[in-house]
Amino acid sequence: MNREKTDKYYIKRAIELGRKGANMTSPNPRVGCVLVKSSRVLGEGFHRRFGGAHAEAEAIRQAGDDVSGSTAYISLEPCTHHGKTPPCAELLMKSGVSRVVFAVEDPGLETPARGVLEKAGISVTSGVCDEEARELIRDYLKVASGEGPLITLKAASTLDGKTAAFTGKSRWISSRSSRESAMRLRGTHDAILVGAKTVTADNPRLTYRLEDPPAKQPLRVIIDGALSTDPAARAAGEGSLLITSGKMAGTAKAEEFRRLGSKVVAAETFGGVIPAAEILGILQGRGVLSVLVEGGGETVWEFVRQGKIDRVVFFYAPLILGGSGAPTPCGGKGFSSPAEGLNLENLRVSHSGRDILVEADVAALEKREEEECLQV
Repeated sequence: MNREKTDKYYIKRAIELGRKGANMTSPNPRVGCVLVKSSRVLGEGFHRRFGGAHAEAEAIRQAGDDVSGSTAYISLEPCTHHGKTPPCAELLMKSGVSRVVFAVEDPGLETPARGVLEKAGISVTSGVCDEEARELIRDYLKVASGEGPLITLKAASTLDGKTAAFTGKSRWISSRSSRESAMRLRGTHDAILVGAKTVTADNPRLTYRLEDPPAKQPLRVIIDGALSTDPAARAAGEGSLLITSGKMAGTAKAEEFRRLGSKVVAAETFGGVIPAAEILGILQGRGVLSVLVEGGGETVWEFVRQGKIDRVVFFYAPLILGGSGAPTPCGGKGFSSPAEGLNLENLRVSHSGRDILVEADVAALEKREEEECLQV
């Protein structure tokens, strides 16, 4: 293989390793590293958990510390700052690595690694498999750019867009395969978020319950400005966070939640509604990089209305329920015209058991405006 193909091959392997970090590394990014010399892999590593060794250190340790003259392939630019661990750029210099290839520049670094490494005589190549590597740490890049956590909207509905019958019964609209896929989706996010009405209606556990659970259960977040949730709800307790109004955060009921293990925090409300931006600021402050919004309709609408959704995952069952009063994935007042709606791009459509799975990204504002111009 020529150098370009070799670089891509090993960076792809580094990205693959980085995926093993799952939801354990937040607020740090998922990173993988491969050390290669004379076409032989000396060591591999990935960042396993926040506060633990970084990918570069793991790879050097596996290689037995003798990596002089090797090339380090890393899915993200090596860090240059002292945190819970020493700077990886410094570690690479001390180890004798002669070349560093990384995929994505880290916007969170005050001092770029390239200059530091090149000053030490190390050759640096960047931008290899950039797009694929960005997808691995899309949540981290969004937070590091000052835009807040990455938000995924997940919903399961009938073909006519109902998440339950008019009676409120919803078990089971989606197939077992879809429910397992949705559960795996939970395992890749730092937090799962629902509104109080969903907790009252469905009493969900909001946990990951497959046989291969992630090492860290996602934070269970309940948005409840009026603090109407029952303290005995399955989603409450240890590992949960209730975001409520300042008025309710100091009540006896809030203290009962705290006594049972829930964290209760106050947020500003406007017209009785807690803005999505306020919610995301609270979650980012707790090290959350990614949030899976699971409902209900009013909560989803607030995120949609305020432009806080980044991607959607919808499961459609081959079923029609009807009912003008039956709930839908997104409620609220709604947009007044299609031109105002949330446009999606990069649609991926597949089967999930008997259901249809639609995944998509929310189109950037400039793309939505361009589309509107083309339609005029």
